[in-house]
Amino acid sequence: MSKRDHLRRLADHVGILPDYVSHDGRERRVTSDRTREAILAALGFDASTEAAAKHAIEELDRREAVQIINPVSVAFADSRQPQTVHLQSPPNCGETIEWQLEFTEEAGETYKSSGKARPMKGTSTFLVTLPIPPEIGCHRVRMTMRTSGTELSGEQLYVVAPRKCVQPEEKGADSIGGIWTSLYTIRSQRNWGCGDVTDLKTLVTKIARCGAGFALINPIHATRNTPPDISPYRPVSRLFGNPLYIDVEAVPEFEHCAPAKGRLAATEIQSRLSTLREASMIEYAKVWSLKREILRMLHGTFKKSTESKNDERANQYRKFLHSKGQPLRDFALFLVLDEQFREQGKTDWHHWPVEFRNAHSRPSTEFAAAKADQVDFHCYLQFELDQQLGDTSRAARKAGMRIGIVNDLAIGAAPSGFDSWWFADSFVDGVDIGAPPDDLGPTGQNWGLPPFNPLWLRESGFAAWRMLLNAAFHHAGAIRIDHVMGLQRQFWIPKGFSGVDGAYIRFPANELFAILAVESVKRNALVIGEDLGTVSAGFETLLEKWGVLSTRAFYFERDRGSEFRAPGEYTRRAMVSLNTHDMVPWAGFADGADLKLRHELGIIATKAEFDQAMNARYDTYQAIVRRLVRNGLLVAESEDSPPLEILTALCRFLTQTNCAMVAISLDDLAGEITPVNVPGVGPDRFPSWSRRMRRSLEDVLCNPASRRILDILSREEVVAARGA
Repeated sequence: MSKRDHLRRLADHVGILPDYVSHDGRERRVTSDRTREAILAALGFDASTEAAAKHAIEELDRREAVQIINPVSVAFADSRQPQTVHLQSPPNCGETIEWQLEFTEEAGETYKSSGKARPMKGTSTFLVTLPIPPEIGCHRVRMTMRTSGTELSGEQLYVVAPRKCVQPEEKGADSIGGIWTSLYTIRSQRNWGCGDVTDLKTLVTKIARCGAGFALINPIHATRNTPPDISPYRPVSRLFGNPLYIDVEAVPEFEHCAPAKGRLAATEIQSRLSTLREASMIEYAKVWSLKREILRMLHGTFKKSTESKNDERANQYRKFLHSKGQPLRDFALFLVLDEQFREQGKTDWHHWPVEFRNAHSRPSTEFAAAKADQVDFHCYLQFELDQQLGDTSRAARKAGMRIGIVNDLAIGAAPSGFDSWWFADSFVDGVDIGAPPDDLGPTGQNWGLPPFNPLWLRESGFAAWRMLLNAAFHHAGAIRIDHVMGLQRQFWIPKGFSGVDGAYIRFPANELFAILAVESVKRNALVIGEDLGTVSAGFETLLEKWGVLSTRAFYFERDRGSEFRAPGEYTRRAMVSLNTHDMVPWAGFADGADLKLRHELGIIATKAEFDQAMNARYDTYQAIVRRLVRNGLLVAESEDSPPLEILTALCRFLTQTNCAMVAISLDDLAGEITPVNVPGVGPDRFPSWSRRMRRSLEDVLCNPASRRILDILSREEVVAARGA
């Protein structure tokens, strides 16, 4: 018996995995007791001694002994068996119980029933049939049990799930191509130095005419828009959007706001706009400062013009506020509080006065009332962003896109942001989400994101997860879930530990995926999981079971002999692309620009290592050419073929694969060389998320070479390629 047997039992009970296999399958890494102690402490369990760990286990056992109903239950909509609730009788309760049940449908209708029951033979479990056969959705059950003079009650989230998420063929998209892009990078003749929703509308309508079926964009979650808080994968909130993407001149109030039009026409403002439009990098703070100034004027006009209760725009706003409810008002309050305390040097809500760390404390409520206009301004920004995104989504469908906009859901949110403030009980302090050591990060990666507490997620009926999905699916024909492996397990790194000393934590995958499938079917939207990196055995099978598409990046699809796989070796259940937002565009890959950058940044430390990396890249380039020649996509096997010619051949290759979706990068169409992100490198060394496209969107989409590639993505071309 181990000296820390109780520690390990407690760790197993809460889901800390004892070990994991490295990304290349070569090494089994064992979780240390020191790591177990630190993670358990973050979860609220004292395991510093064996006696303390034993006490924690006993306390958990006592809690479970009086729990008559699981917090969550999953049933399938196509089950031929009656839908039932499982009641667990406490010890020494007797042979017969009386029960009362309240079943509340997701839509709000409540049904009641009651009766007596005896346990199933040889068990202490009672089965109670629901009063109605429920539809697909997330419902609520409240049970009361009376036995031997004791009354116990409990609540349950009752999930009635489809077997799978919506499938490509259900969208008429059995073989379809599209474009993926980082929206903020788009340069256009009319935007204000950062891509916006009107640029997205232009993109979807133009590529739809070429037969493209979707446009995948980066997460457009809310950020502070001031460096270093600009990463779309480290937002202030995943529940709300980033007003930086609003096209100010498309806001209806702009036409009727003389102060805004006059201010925008001023020589000083036009000069600032010209500078921002010509810049090679996004000047986030300057762009947002200018947009915010004009939007503040538009908000004033909006309030004056919508005083009539019969005003259509006012009615739309009221409906929006009602649909978003208290979370929106609390988000707006948080932003106003955040602005005030940042002026005082308090950049993290954990450092605010304690009375403001709760949205519904009396001081917070009084502050919201005193700052009502500022709070309403932030609600107005969310309203207008929602209006513009909705208009763009409708434009995509009208243009013939089978899927339309694909939203990206980040793995987490910043620890100083709204989500951890509002969902405080749902997050774990003391640990960060990250990734274990691999080739890109030999010491692991720490993303600095607080994780959800998987125990609390279940106890709360997955309220936070359901809200996140509701936001992600809004206006989308599909969503991409970044690091989807986190629905099964997450790599946690205790504060002060290195990535080497992290450990995986088990998450309630079956319940998370069931809720995901419910929302997918309700929204008639596909789900794509980004599953690149360290993936557990059987995870691909889990994705297939729930109908979630996998992700394939061409560069990683090589056999043990380092040859690139043939199209027929790709799974159908995936979206395939050449690269990702963490990788260099094709033109930079072709000439080793990413390796040169990594050498400059010191990631590739020595000249010898750089030369070795460049030689390996040359070999990879030749292997790419060989694969394209074998598939008849290049006339001659020559590494001297122009990169653009090889890019076109690569795009044709992707359409020949079995994958249900093919995504081509807008950066590749534009011939970009520099990546938008260098993982693991801070903003002081490389300005990730700030690089703009060198050419305008209009130029890229009208360029003959780009049009040839866009034509490849049409459904007819994809089908023809696969037939060939």
